[in-house]
Amino acid sequence: RAVPGMPRKGQSLPSVDGRHYTWGPERVLSNPGRYALCWCAAITSCDGYQDFESYAAVLQVKAPTASPITFFCPLKQICNISGISGEGLNDGDRVMVLTKCGDAVFDLETFPSGAGSLATFDHGGSFTIPAGERAGKYQICWCAAEQLCLNSVDYSVTLGRLTIGGPDDSVTYRCFEWEPCSIEDLEGQLLSDGDRLMVVADGTDCLGGPEPQVGFPNGAVSLPATSSGKHFTWGSGLVRVPTGIYALCWCHAPYNNGSCTEEGPFDVPGGALRIGDSKEFQYVTRPEDNPPREGDDAIALLLAVPLPLLFFGAICFGIKKLIGRKLKHQDETRNPWAEKRGLNPMQKRSKIRGEVQEVAATRASISRLADSKARTQDLRPKDGLLALYGMLRQHGTKWVK
Repeated sequence: RAVPGMPRKGQSLPSVDGRHYTWGPERVLSNPGRYALCWCAAITSCDGYQDFESYAAVLQVKAPTASPITFFCPLKQICNISGISGEGLNDGDRVMVLTKCGDAVFDLETFPSGAGSLATFDHGGSFTIPAGERAGKYQICWCAAEQLCLNSVDYSVTLGRLTIGGPDDSVTYRCFEWEPCSIEDLEGQLLSDGDRLMVVADGTDCLGGPEPQVGFPNGAVSLPATSSGKHFTWGSGLVRVPTGIYALCWCHAPYNNGSCTEEGPFDVPGGALRIGDSKEFQYVTRPEDNPPREGDDAIALLLAVPLPLLFFGAICFGIKKLIGRKLKHQDETRNPWAEKRGLNPMQKRSKIRGEVQEVAATRASISRLADSKARTQDLRPKDGLLALYGMLRQHGTKWVK
């Protein structure tokens, strides 16, 4: 009896050399498994099943027979998918992430370096998937090692659906010591209610079975997420760990039968959590400043406009006062150089005029004295000359001084 799903009802085309056999261009639709090959000699008619009486070999129809329905990979991270089994699988098989298996085009924006698997292990049961740059839902498409597996059209067998998403592991959140802890808005893609976070020591690899951080409330595991997977809380317990940086590991509820338990699995990095001290908490939670009043800006402008004028006036007043003090000091200070300099013409004329007037006054005084003595006694010329010499000597002493 022919195997259902085999082309040409299981009968091959006549061999041209007795070694090579083909069933034509039609696809093999038989279930994966091992089937007996029966041989018919060319000397017979080979028209019916009863003509194939000789056993020739075993034909193995290779294909995956079981795999998880859904797979999940964190955003922008290389990840492994496993749990695939089937007939004749080996480490030469490959998978590709496509929007539709057998389609000739893959999402170049999500996988700029190619969507094909990076490695195969566990005898064809596990594959390493390249990092996806965008969140979304795709199909895992399989290609046997016996095929070329060069183009996306060669990957025609669907293994399951792949979801790329999760938290953005580059974000750091904040809580405070001796206070309850919560994250109001977890950043990421394709988050879901029921997801959970676990607080672990900084530098912990979430894929390696992380241990919860001692001293964190609720055993370091958050309550199920709400608000479309964005709000997380650790209950009313107080954070009793030292201040510093801690890592977060995330559990995706839809990937774990719709819910995450306290056991996880917490195998996806969820970012970092910084624990601040009490002083920072008091600063952050301080009362808000009073809102600005209407017209405050106008008052500030009115006060600011005259300030430059007042400042300029003060500078001018100070300069003027300094100049006045300097001039007054110069007037009061004797300048020795002024005595050494000669008199100007006006000063010379004034000096000569004064000397002439003084000489004239002296002559008049001498004349009056001579007349007075002539009246009283006989004045000789010698006495008049002596009197004139004495007066001139007295005035000369004054001029020198």
